[in-house]
Order: sequence, then structure tokens, then C-alpha cells
Amino acid sequence: EAPVNGVMAGRWLLRRPLDLAAVDAALLRPPSTPNAAAECLQKPAVAVEAFGRYAARALSAGEARAAVLAVPLLLVAEQLLEDTVSPAGEECRLGPRVVSDTCAAAREAVAVLRATGGRRRAGDGDDGDLATGFGLADPDDPERSAAELRKLAKEIAKISGTKVAGKVVRNRSEQRSVAS
Repeated sequence: EAPVNGVMAGRWLLRRPLDLAAVDAALLRPPSTPNAAAECLQKPAVAVEAFGRYAARALSAGEARAAVLAVPLLLVAEQLLEDTVSPAGEECRLGPRVVSDTCAAAREAVAVLRATGGRRRAGDGDDGDLATGFGLADPDDPERSAAELRKLAKEIAKISGTKVAGKVVRNRSEQRSVAS
């Protein structure tokens, strides 16, 4: 039996959605190892992969629309971008390899959303170069990684709708201002 029945996180999840995996491991599941929470922080790609599987099931069953399922991925992309360009030591910065692995998982989830009805406007282009199945081209180059993550966020915004995406990013920015 889990030691805690639930957790109220509030708007914190807008800023650090990947950190929820560590909360889940630390509070909601019986501890399998002494460092389960720390290990989850190093493996957010596992959480994003699980979300991709959930999205595929929800879409195929008609339980959710791609636009709705894209919002959590946008929050993930924004956190990855922030962790890539933020100075080391600020909050819980994910390392370059973790960001790259999580980016690969997010690209796979985006491919699922695009294949099953993600919204696209005429003139958007194919964006076929948003490759899936691998991480960042050079995880140790923050500028190049940031450019790739911005492209990923832009693709996710096309699926969710640009107005919704703009609101999500603004709300996330407001939460970052409040937290500072």
C-alpha cells in the first residue's frame, strides 16, 4: 500500500512537469530503492514514453483529442528548454544527456499525435525534419539544443493550436515569475 493517497501540486506543474515523476516515486509508491526519487529525476524520458503510450491508447479509443494531449508535451518541451539554457545550479537542472533522451521520447509522442489527427494549417510545411527516435544532435551544445527544443515546442503548438499554446506558455511564465 502506498504511504500517501495523493499530492496537491498546484501550478508548480506548469513550470516543472517532469519533476512529478520524482514526487510519484518518493511519496506515492512503496520505495523499491533508497534513491528512487533521485533516479526518477534522472529518467524523465520514461515518464514521457509512458505518456506517449497513454496518448496512443486515448486517441485510438476516441477518449481524447490530439490538441488536448499536446499541452502536457508543450510543458515538457518548455521545461527542457529552460533546463538547457538556465545556468547550472539554478533549481533542479537536468543534465544534457537526460534532456536529449527526454527530447527523443517527446518527439515520438508528437509523432503519435501528428499521425492521429494533430491539427495542421495549410502552408505550415511538412516539418518532416522533426525526426523521431533520437535525442538532440549535440546535447553538450546548449545553443544548438535550444534551437532544436524550440522547433519541437513549435511543432507541439501547431497540434494544440497556437492560441492555446500561447496561453500555456504565458501561464507558465507567470508561474516562473511568482516562484522567483
